[in-house]
Amino acid sequence: TGAQLAMMEGADKTCSFIEQTSDFFRYNLRQQKNTASISEELGIVDNYVYIMKVRFGQRLEFIKNIPEKDYQEQLPVMTLQPLVENCIKHGLLNTDKGKVVLSVGENPAYILISISDNGSGMAENTRENIMKSRPGNTISVSQDGEKNTGIGLINVYSRLRLYFQRDDVFDIMNNDDGIGTKFMVRIPKNV
Repeated sequence: TGAQLAMMEGADKTCSFIEQTSDFFRYNLRQQKNTASISEELGIVDNYVYIMKVRFGQRLEFIKNIPEKDYQEQLPVMTLQPLVENCIKHGLLNTDKGKVVLSVGENPAYILISISDNGSGMAENTRENIMKSRPGNTISVSQDGEKNTGIGLINVYSRLRLYFQRDDVFDIMNNDDGIGTKFMVRIPKNV
């Protein structure tokens, strides 16, 4: 209704924003299953980034390096969006312009999904604590001078580990240029 009202008033940007926000919430509400395809997850990331770009404007640069392909491999639902959210939050914290890069590639064993930011990075002890944690745990995470529980990252890693029954499906590292953080999700092929 809001989108139709905005369209009738000629507010095209508002109409598009309402539609993207609706799609994002609708995806969350309809997820009664525990898994989604990589392509579905990439679609919800697009909705989320659109909303964040409206909020942050030119302060947020989002780059996608994704081959034109329908990725039907399954992963736990709402895996990628929390990682993008983390990158936006920390990428914008201490910079005038946050940059988030989402890339998808393949090798013979995995679909490789990389999400990175240009923030101040993650301390090694924080990374280690997240990678050692188990579901239900919280840790004191200090990243970019902010303290939080790290529960979002712990949940992503725990759900990936539980779904694929292996530990090598998620990693946190520094970017190749040493600026910011990179999350690597490895989706095993033929699972």
